[in-house]
Amino acid sequence: MISKILNNKITKITAIILLPTILVGGYYGVKWIIKKKKELALKKKEENNNTTKDEIV
Repeated sequence: MISKILNNKITKITAIILLPTILVGGYYGVKWIIKKKKELALKKKEENNNTTKDEIV
C-alpha cells in the first residue's frame, strides 16, 4: 500500500514542491510571530514608562 503511494509520480512531484514550501513558510511564520511579540512587549514597556512619568509629575 505505502509502496504504491510512494511510487506515484504525482505524489513525488507534490512532495518535492510542498515540503520546502511548508518548511520555509513555517520558518518565516515563526520569525514573524517572534518579531510581533517583541514589538508588542516593547510597546507595552514604553506605555508603562510613559504612565510612570506622568504620575511622577
